[in-house]
Amino acid sequence: MNEYVGFSDLKTYLGVTGAGDDALLKNICTRASRIWDTLTRRSFFEKLETRYYDYQDAYELRLAADLLSLTTLTNGDGDAISSDDYFLYPLNFYPKLWIEIEKNCGESFNYLSTRQRAITVLGLWGWHNDYDNAWASSGDTVQDDPLTAAATTLNVSDGDNFAVQQVVKIGSEQLYITAITDNALTVERGKNGTTAAEHTAASAITIWQPSADVVHWVLRLAAWLYKQKDAPFMKIAFPETGAVHVPASLPTDIQNATTFYHRR
Repeated sequence: MNEYVGFSDLKTYLGVTGAGDDALLKNICTRASRIWDTLTRRSFFEKLETRYYDYQDAYELRLAADLLSLTTLTNGDGDAISSDDYFLYPLNFYPKLWIEIEKNCGESFNYLSTRQRAITVLGLWGWHNDYDNAWASSGDTVQDDPLTAAATTLNVSDGDNFAVQQVVKIGSEQLYITAITDNALTVERGKNGTTAAEHTAASAITIWQPSADVVHWVLRLAAWLYKQKDAPFMKIAFPETGAVHVPASLPTDIQNATTFYHRR
């Protein structure tokens, strides 16, 4: 799951018609997304997760991952630090890369017996450069009354508002769409660290929208992977000493794009 492009968009990009390669295209969308994560050392979806940090400084905590939203910041003494007492940086950009304590509030980072794993950060992690608009309205709502926590079918007003391989959110729960039949969505519940919950009728449904540039490059990568099924895995070069088999590599533009997004 957490594909940055869906197989229907990949089919359009490739000009593929018919359903004969649908299973392959779905798998390629997943693999391209995970390859992109590996090459950039980042994740471009939102995940609720608790991360632990060693004590670093009395007023600053550098994060080893991209933070989109902070839920609870727990100090080394086990007490939660109020959101009024810290700032997330960079101030005007996403993702957030470090936390600073407001120096006039009387609070500071601390630890009791050991610096190791002293600070706990519970939040939503992932990379997005326009996080305020990352969850887009589907224009649709829950039609079940209610949608129970165990249900794997989500009924909506118009199934055309959604696509297979999308991650959607109702309240704080994330759901993954595996199939669509008319206005019934087959979903996996409680994804990306969230918890399956009951949702009342008319609850709004939003759709995760990865950064547009990331979508472009993963679509390009997925298309390249699809075409490899009809291409040799080795290229043949002809230096003066004779023919040499050279492994096929990613196109240069994709390699350059991964370098731009690579977390250092």
